[in-house]
Amino acid sequence: MRCRAVCSSGVNHTVIARILALAIFASPVAAMAQTLTLSCMDIGRAVEACEAAAARYTESSGHAVRVVAADAFGQRSLEAYTSLFDVESARLDVLQFPASWAHVLANDLSTLDDASLSQTIPQLQEAGVVDQRRVGLPQHLAVTLLFLRQELFNGPPEVWQELRNGLASADPNGTSGMTFGATGGALFPFIMDWIYSFGGTGLTDAAVVRRALDALDASLNMFTSRTMASASAADAVTDFVSGRSAALMASSTALPAVADETGLDGIQTVIRPHESSVEGASLLATVWLTGVSRFSANPGPARDLADFLVSEAEQKQAAEAFGLAPTDASLYADPALIASVPLFGEIAERLDQLTLGPLATFGIAYLDLADAVSAAVRAFIEGRATVDETLTAITGAVIRARRQMN
Repeated sequence: MRCRAVCSSGVNHTVIARILALAIFASPVAAMAQTLTLSCMDIGRAVEACEAAAARYTESSGHAVRVVAADAFGQRSLEAYTSLFDVESARLDVLQFPASWAHVLANDLSTLDDASLSQTIPQLQEAGVVDQRRVGLPQHLAVTLLFLRQELFNGPPEVWQELRNGLASADPNGTSGMTFGATGGALFPFIMDWIYSFGGTGLTDAAVVRRALDALDASLNMFTSRTMASASAADAVTDFVSGRSAALMASSTALPAVADETGLDGIQTVIRPHESSVEGASLLATVWLTGVSRFSANPGPARDLADFLVSEAEQKQAAEAFGLAPTDASLYADPALIASVPLFGEIAERLDQLTLGPLATFGIAYLDLADAVSAAVRAFIEGRATVDETLTAITGAVIRARRQMN
């Protein structure tokens, strides 16, 4: 009998550290040479998408694929991989991971071929390249979305002021305010995207960062609670789908969860707006990569599986069936795909605004920078720091990250 992920629709969502720790000490058997282990990020319906793709790969190649689920946020999740690689385990073959982890994992990943990336959105093509080595293939992207209750808005807000006006009209005794689906390691990309929506291009433009923090401070006082920084992303989605909040700001990976709960009846889904005085502000793209372990016992089939997962056909399958946004630019010109997931039409209109953020600038120091900025912004949101104190903390984090790079 083949592995559970291919034979059954059920998914074992045990944390990867626990699942793969067992694999490290398992006795190798000859049959494992024909079985690949694929670790997929446990976000939205990504694991389901992996299982479906694994079944198709098994049918076409004859190789069995075991799918395991991995938490994609936080240093602890990353350490689950690094502890596995530290013992050079051959039990993990192919893995999905955030682009922000590429520099940390690079030495433990195989060098991959760029040939399959000719259709990748140009701004995203460098994701997964470390020291001129391709260690990850761009597979999916996520952007910041607003989920809105349609009765409060005459149309999708194109600038933040329109969102504020709609939220101001909400019933203060009923559905009101905005929840914020980001905590822990997920807070940093949200804050970066907020700064980009004010015309920023990074963390070094103090005037833009200050303006963004001032606007966030005003929004917190008027439209959302300062406790949002300590609420989980799941709690934010629950508040929205239960009718307690009028708007939800979340990553596009939250789309399936919201759709499953509400059927999207009466719900408007739009890409986040920008400040009224800014035209064409950048839109942060969080990219998921697929890589191959350098210690894989099946390097040939593992590379084939990685190429298979990022192929145009598989990205389209993941988009249509599971709502995962592709990195293949050609798919955003596919009328059938746009019709099946209208949100992709919005992304298509803003492909030229996508940016990867400061990944290339800070490299291996990026994760420490993200943690430091997240901590500073969380203190600010919770009312424990002023705008000036937060700006100073962010500036200090950038200086430390640059020193770490040097």
